[in-house]
Amino acid sequence: MLRVTLIIVVVLGVIACGTYRYKPKDPALSQNWDESDRKAFYQTNQSSQLLKYDWFLSLERASSTKLFLEDKLRRFGYLPDPLATNDVYNSDKLPIGFVKDEGPGFIGDKEVNGPWIGMTCAACHTSEFNYKGKTSLIDGVGTNADFFALISELGKSLTETAEDDAKFSRFAGRVRDEANLRTNLKQAAERFGLFVKQRKPDNPWGKARLDAVTLIFNTVAYKQVRDDRNIQVPNAPVSYPFLWDTHQQPHNQWNGVSVGSLSRNTTEVLGVFATFNPQKPKKNSVQFGNLKDLQQLVVNLRSPKWIDPKFGLPPIDKRLINGKGKGC
Repeated sequence: MLRVTLIIVVVLGVIACGTYRYKPKDPALSQNWDESDRKAFYQTNQSSQLLKYDWFLSLERASSTKLFLEDKLRRFGYLPDPLATNDVYNSDKLPIGFVKDEGPGFIGDKEVNGPWIGMTCAACHTSEFNYKGKTSLIDGVGTNADFFALISELGKSLTETAEDDAKFSRFAGRVRDEANLRTNLKQAAERFGLFVKQRKPDNPWGKARLDAVTLIFNTVAYKQVRDDRNIQVPNAPVSYPFLWDTHQQPHNQWNGVSVGSLSRNTTEVLGVFATFNPQKPKKNSVQFGNLKDLQQLVVNLRSPKWIDPKFGLPPIDKRLINGKGKGC
């Protein structure tokens, strides 16, 4: 059944998204993206639905009165969005790769209205480069963030807020009016706590590493038959890959289990909080059109160049390239 489900998901993704051709841009542009491309990469909704949007903005950290989002998730290694504005683009100053989803979600067969907070591929494929006090963003490279630390603390924060009267009172005062708020919050905390428990590795992955393949398989396998025996411990963390040559690869993921970028992107969304029902394919939140747009961006992306002036790196020592320099 799992194999059938994965095949269906992959076929849906490939049929819906079509094929792409590289469109050259101004070669002087760093990594071949302009500001509009970066904005699209950072904030295009896939549609991952981690938590209700106003809940996420209103939630406090565990054992603290500080808001969960106060440091823009820097403590986990996620990055502030330098392009965020006070108007239409990322007006709530979400970190790179965290995005607002306006669509409905599903809890079982029940449709639940948004908006939601979700993740996009930029959260896991954007990082910083630091040299002599100068910091530059690199697009398409693996993040230095700690994903499990994020979901673990989020689970604790939800549970504490649902159980602690004072914490809940402050939370309720921040969110919009919502019937049965505490009951809904308790149910969400239980669901998310189970999600974290089922995905807890024996040893923490730490920063810059993730067992994405097992997370995806666990999500699909569990939702298919609701059998806990399908859940495997995600103990094979690897570094996040860079993206700028993935469109040329017939197989993706480090072990080549995904055929083509689009099938990989579709299952990726299912693994990071998309809502779907395998028995009822229409009850899912995956934005195939947006996945197509994001994939086209990746097709255009190029690796950073050492000589890029924004990095401020010293010139390349050509003697070392030719094997004539010291130490070669």
